[in-house]
Amino acid sequence: MTIFLIHGWGGSKKSLTPLEKNLIIKGYKTINLELPGHGDTPEMNIPWNMKNFANWLESNIGETKDYILVGHSFGGKTIIKSIIENITTPNKIVLIDTNGIQPRNSFKRKVWKLIAKLKVLLKVFPFSEKIKYFVYRYIIGEVDYYKTKDKKNLRASFQIFNDEHFDDRINEINCPTLIIWGKNDLVTPLWMGRKLKSKIKNSKLEVLEGTHGVPLESPVEVANIIHNFIQND
Repeated sequence: MTIFLIHGWGGSKKSLTPLEKNLIIKGYKTINLELPGHGDTPEMNIPWNMKNFANWLESNIGETKDYILVGHSFGGKTIIKSIIENITTPNKIVLIDTNGIQPRNSFKRKVWKLIAKLKVLLKVFPFSEKIKYFVYRYIIGEVDYYKTKDKKNLRASFQIFNDEHFDDRINEINCPTLIIWGKNDLVTPLWMGRKLKSKIKNSKLEVLEGTHGVPLESPVEVANIIHNFIQND
C-alpha cells in the first residue's frame, strides 16, 4: 500500500516531511508530492483550476493500484476534486483541515470583492511585509493568497478556484475516509470538518488540539491516527 501525501497551499513537501517520516517508521511506503509552483518546482506557465490540479495528482499516481491519499488543506481539496470527477480511485483517503466547503462568513465573501482595491492600496503605499501579512491574515483572512505574492500564475490560480466549493457533491465520496481537524483551526473552522463527516457516508472524524497546521504541529499523533485507520478495515 502506497501513501501519497499532498501538502497545503503556500507550503512545500517539506511541510509534511515530519508526518512522512513517522509513517515510514511504521513501515509504509510514502510519496511526498510537491504542488506545481510550490517549493522547488518551477513557476507555473499558466493559471490552473481545480481540474488541472486533480489531473496533476492522477499523473503522479500513475500505474499505482493500491494507494491512500493524504491531503492537508488545499491538498485535501485536490483529493476531493479528483474523486468526485472520477479521476482517482484510492482505497482510502485522509482529509486534514481541508478546504472546499462554502464558508459561512458572509463578511469574508464580501471582503474578497475588495481585494483588488486593497491590492492597489498595498502597492501604492510602502507598507512593510509585516503589515501586509497582517492585513491578509487578520483582515482579509486569506494568508494563502499572501504567500503567492511573488508568483503571478500561482496567485491567479488561487483566485480561479477559491470560490469552487463541493458542498453538494461531497456525498459522492464512497471510499473509507478519515477526517482529522484542529480544534482551534481558524482557517477552516471545525464545523467544516463536521460537515464533511455528515456528508461522507463511510467517514470518521478525529479532532485534535491545535490549529490549521495539525500535521505540522503533531506529526506523531497524526501518523498514529492514520496508522490505526489503515489497519482497521
